Amino acid sequence: MEDTNVWVAIAADSTVGFVAVKLDSESRMGEIYMVAVDPDFQGNGIGTALMEFVLIATALSLST
Repeated sequence: MEDTNVWVAIAADSTVGFVAVKLDSESRMGEIYMVAVDPDFQGNGIGTALMEFVLIATALSLST
């Protein structure tokens, strides 16, 4: 069964980035499907923070 999870980054009450991950519980694998950061907010570590977060969240999700 495949699920898609999306997490967003918010700054100044606006969505400034997101990452989408497809998780397959049967194969216990995940795929980073999309990651995007608003051009006005790029270069501030938002993409890096999203990637670091999703790697931890995905590992925890697939380990149960």
